[in-house]
Amino acid sequence: MNFYISDCHFGHKNVLIFDGRPWETVQEMNDAMVEKWNKKVSAKDTVYILGDFIWNTNKDYFNLIKSLNGRKVLVRGNHDRVHSPEFKELFDEITWYKTIKDNGYTVAMSHFFMPLYSGHLYDKHILLYGHSHNTGEHDFEMVLKEDLRKNNIPHESYNVGACHLNYEPCTLDEIMELWNNAK
Repeated sequence: MNFYISDCHFGHKNVLIFDGRPWETVQEMNDAMVEKWNKKVSAKDTVYILGDFIWNTNKDYFNLIKSLNGRKVLVRGNHDRVHSPEFKELFDEITWYKTIKDNGYTVAMSHFFMPLYSGHLYDKHILLYGHSHNTGEHDFEMVLKEDLRKNNIPHESYNVGACHLNYEPCTLDEIMELWNNAK
């Protein structure tokens, strides 16, 4: 099964305030998010991480990454520091953009919102992205999506930032249900 998430920001103290996350400390956040992840994801599953995965890439955090169930594919974001060979070995793939088939859909993945993404003109093509958290940028993305649709430009996309997904990886069905119920 495939799961998706963005903007976990493991090890990032400032994101507690930036997102208004429900934990007092980074350790509490890390522990809770690992627990949520491992309750949903099995060793056989694949998790597509759409950027800004881990703030601190010192070797102490390698064990945190290793403790997360599933195969991990990192679609890089602006805060992903991918330098050491040891870090790279923790992922099945590291890329800037990815397209896969999932549940009858073609899913394009990027850390960043794109108004025109690969396949946007066709039915059953979706963009998953993150980056904007709950900021004014996210609000603008929502307006842009509506403007595209009003101008008969097909566009189906979903923000999979951790703050939108209850801080746990979600399946495509869960993401679509969550966002469609939010409208």
